[in-house]
Amino acid sequence: DFKEELSVFTICVHIGTKSIKLVHRVIASRANVKEEVATSESVLVAYDYVILKSIPVPQRWREAIEKYEGKKFGG
Repeated sequence: DFKEELSVFTICVHIGTKSIKLVHRVIASRANVKEEVATSESVLVAYDYVILKSIPVPQRWREAIEKYEGKKFGG
């Protein structure tokens, strides 16, 4: 039975020098009951495709993520 509604929530949990770590939660809604059915983590690396190397996370990215998440990240 695939008649459930799924929601995916993603939050940033860490901003490093050259990477950003995200946590994803998948929530299923069935008959007004919500249940976490999956979680995952991902790491995004800031990368410059012109020079073909990882780069420091741009300050504007950090500021935008901190504003959206409502918290400051070390790094």
